[in-house]
Amino acid sequence: MDEAFENNLLEQAGFYLMTGDKLISVAGMEEFYEKPGKVNPNSFCMNSATEEIYMSVYYYDEEDGSTYDLYVIPYTEKEVECRLITNELHSGNLIRSEQGIYYVCDVDKDGEEGILFLNGVEVAKDVYPVWIESSADAIYYIKDINSDHDEGTLYMNKNGKETEIAEDVASGYYEIIKDGNIAYFVDYSYKKNKGDLFVFTGRKSIA
Repeated sequence: MDEAFENNLLEQAGFYLMTGDKLISVAGMEEFYEKPGKVNPNSFCMNSATEEIYMSVYYYDEEDGSTYDLYVIPYTEKEVECRLITNELHSGNLIRSEQGIYYVCDVDKDGEEGILFLNGVEVAKDVYPVWIESSADAIYYIKDINSDHDEGTLYMNKNGKETEIAEDVASGYYEIIKDGNIAYFVDYSYKKNKGDLFVFTGRKSIA
């Protein structure tokens, strides 16, 4: 595929999915080679529950700059079509979880706030798009990021219900640990490389 993109051979190429013993023709890929700039598939994620493949595509043009498009390819029929979801995907990042595929779109020009989606359904607004963690049954993200982008308010979203965990959490300094708990730093000093460490168990935070 990479060679086809580099040498403009897509008009001569066919696109197929192989699922088990089935070879499925994919329609709707033509617009990739109709764009004037550089187009490359960035990442693929399969959602086996909905039988869909999510595909992020990087697009660069000298006039328009760079963007990421998000497509979905259902593979339940013998002949399927690649369908555009959005052309405002953030950084081409797709987050695979047991719930499906998470992604962030419509990020503002300062890179501070975007909309978080799960399988095409809006989950949360005003989400800082840079650092997002997911466990077996929940997703964690920062909102209300400060102007330096180094701390904000940490939230958990479980089954569509948003719960605030803590304020003044260091962005990028929280991580899923044993048993799906999440560890995070509050009042973190980037000069001294230390802060107050907490673990959120799903119900309460423990210092």
